[in-house]
Amino acid sequence: MMLRDIFLLFVILATVTTCKKDNTKKVEKTVLSQWDTIKINTYDNGLDLSDRPHYIFKEGIGFYINYNQIKHSLNYYNIDRRRFCKAIKLFKSGPNKIQSLSTFDLKGDTILFRSAGSLYLIDKEGVVISNLELEDLCPGLEETYSLKGPGGIVITNLKRLYYNNQRNSVVLRTYNTKNNYGNIYEEPLFCEYNLKYNEGKAIKVKYPKDLKKAYYGDLEYPNIITLGDSIIYNFPFMSSIFVNSIMSQKTSKIVFEADHISSKIRGANLAQRNDLRLKNYFYRGNKYHKIDYDPYRDLYYLLYSLRKIGDSPSEKYLIIFDNQFNKLTELKINSEFSPNYAIAIDGLLFRNTKEASHEILILHVLSIDVSLD
Repeated sequence: MMLRDIFLLFVILATVTTCKKDNTKKVEKTVLSQWDTIKINTYDNGLDLSDRPHYIFKEGIGFYINYNQIKHSLNYYNIDRRRFCKAIKLFKSGPNKIQSLSTFDLKGDTILFRSAGSLYLIDKEGVVISNLELEDLCPGLEETYSLKGPGGIVITNLKRLYYNNQRNSVVLRTYNTKNNYGNIYEEPLFCEYNLKYNEGKAIKVKYPKDLKKAYYGDLEYPNIITLGDSIIYNFPFMSSIFVNSIMSQKTSKIVFEADHISSKIRGANLAQRNDLRLKNYFYRGNKYHKIDYDPYRDLYYLLYSLRKIGDSPSEKYLIIFDNQFNKLTELKINSEFSPNYAIAIDGLLFRNTKEASHEILILHVLSIDVSLD
């Protein structure tokens, strides 16, 4: 059990309506949420952490992992013992060189890194096992598709690479290069790269018609869910969740309502998506972040931020869905918290970057419990 430094309890009764043809069934569920704070001793290793948090549970111990951008290393913190555990140093020169880091995920003792043009597999000593050029992952697509997006303004969800344990694969978004990326939603494809067999294949994705008319943000890192073959994704400026089945190649669209923003925040004409005048609105306006799956509680989360006013941090809210994407409730999140969080056995691990200290790592833990009434 973790120490309770801060205690806040919400009891929320959510009514969810599920429609199946002519049958409408009401399900009542109680959502309990509680905030706690844990403090972890860094043993003078400093923080300098980026916003790329991960969590693993190994041999009965939970570890919080984040990238140290100053020391160019992955730092592991033992949550149960409240202390720094180890750092995996990355090399900036030589045969194991990794100069930049976009995002990463964990595959057992192997680490997957995504940089601007490559996908790296690295062992626990920081040694590069393989370096895969992105453009080589899906052979046969090079003439009309690229894994590198167009220039200009590209508003994406929070970038995160997902490794699928069940399928031994990662999924990346491709871009149609016809007419100089004239329509980034034309004939959309994903590329699924299987790390076991070292082969990639294209997956057709059906986008709704309205996405071909307006720009609702981009989809650079789709989320492939370990429990099945589905690719689940959402766009920064639309209140919808898309579920694409790799096996059937069918896509379903789940529309939901957020309490504080409209269903379509803004759709810019695709021809104007690189207009610099839109930059301020897109970066400072209302937006949805990346949908996440919680394997410990079989729930989905979608965090969104309201329009930023002046230098004040944006108000943030977390939408909680059940495993059928029925919306259960929304919780207000401290505006000072980063929208990036890690999902752990004990709950969701948030950081307030203003609390950064050389000696103490502070994690704010949101525990969630859902039960049928």
